[in-house]
Amino acid sequence: MLAVKFYVKLFNMTIKFKSNIGKQVIQLPENVQIFENDVCLIFKNQEKVLQIKKSDAFSFSITENELKITPTNKLKNNAYWGTYRNLIAQIIIGINSGFQQNLELFGIGYKGQVVNDLLRLKPGTSHDLLFNIPKFCSAKFLTPTLLSISGTNKQLVRETAVQIHCLRKPDAYKGKGVRLVGKTITLKEGKKQK
Repeated sequence: MLAVKFYVKLFNMTIKFKSNIGKQVIQLPENVQIFENDVCLIFKNQEKVLQIKKSDAFSFSITENELKITPTNKLKNNAYWGTYRNLIAQIIIGINSGFQQNLELFGIGYKGQVVNDLLRLKPGTSHDLLFNIPKFCSAKFLTPTLLSISGTNKQLVRETAVQIHCLRKPDAYKGKGVRLVGKTITLKEGKKQK
């Protein structure tokens, strides 16, 4: 009986969704230009050009250094408003400064090298592990055991770093393997001596 009353009360209410993130105005850096056509929004600076498919659910107002996104139908499109705004903000950050994820090769004799777009890892196995770097990412070793993945697309950079991490995940006891910098690893205790 209590559940039925709660059900009735829940669906008699009018629920209003608010997107505080979607309301925020995106500041455009001076070196980034934005163009709009029927299909997509195009972001351009001196070296790079990125684009995102334009959604009919939103209208865009572009001024000199600001971009404001407003939903055309607030009831249907409010849930996606903040996500779409963040996707555009990440494109602007990517074209302006880019994204980077570092990986650490931890273990005795662990090393690697990047030749063209091929990553060759020597993680203490009898054979080398090979990994093709995706088209819009770049990889370089900052030190013999610190690998840096960089690019303009945040999702692609993180995805590539995780795929390399999965080639040789850290050991549960000693922590040997390919580690994502900034991710904490909890090590198990070994056998105790009596």
